[in-house]
Amino acid sequence: MRRENGFTLIELLVVIAIIAILAAMLLPTLSKARERARQAVCLSNLKQIGLAVKMYGQDWDGFFPDGLSQSGYGINSWMAGLSHPDRGGGYLKDLKVYICPSSYAYPPLPTGYQWPNKYTYSVYYDGGAIMLRGNISMFARTAINDISRIIYCVDGWRNMAGWGGWTWVYARTSTQAAQANAYSPHVRHNGLVGMLFLDGHAEMLKLEDTATSSSAGVGTVWYKK
Repeated sequence: MRRENGFTLIELLVVIAIIAILAAMLLPTLSKARERARQAVCLSNLKQIGLAVKMYGQDWDGFFPDGLSQSGYGINSWMAGLSHPDRGGGYLKDLKVYICPSSYAYPPLPTGYQWPNKYTYSVYYDGGAIMLRGNISMFARTAINDISRIIYCVDGWRNMAGWGGWTWVYARTSTQAAQANAYSPHVRHNGLVGMLFLDGHAEMLKLEDTATSSSAGVGTVWYKK
């Protein structure tokens, strides 16, 4: 009796099982590769922010974009200073740069919310708000006088309800501390946080690789060990 061309049910099941096994083996690798690509984009975003901050400083006597006193923009004004045309901000025009690709998807903000309407990066804040209204020359008087180690901006959280997130963070030197406190860095890159330093370069670091130091006249400096 001649056999009809085609697969038997058992053969099809074997092929499906093999495909499923291969997929299970490849998916973790593909996921890691995708996250590495997202990390690269995140670092690029931070570097572009750093370049914009440098250009801002050149025009404003070395001062950082002010996040406290610019009326009409509240705590979001450090971004407005870099990007909003009403503030003379032509330093960073692509607003997508403010969003890390590894962050979760956000609903749009309610109508009328301040500038900009989406962001996932936060400037470091301490009691003196040195990164929001200070001058980079002030760091010459700190114990950590190497600006390539001093943290300026990091991956930050955002309110899940869709309202504006926290444009600043407090220093956290452990993942556990970040998970237990508001206004903390967001450890979203497989245990790493994207960090921008005062010299303009960016790195992926564990929070455990950072520390803080108090300096008279400046406040608490957050830095890479």
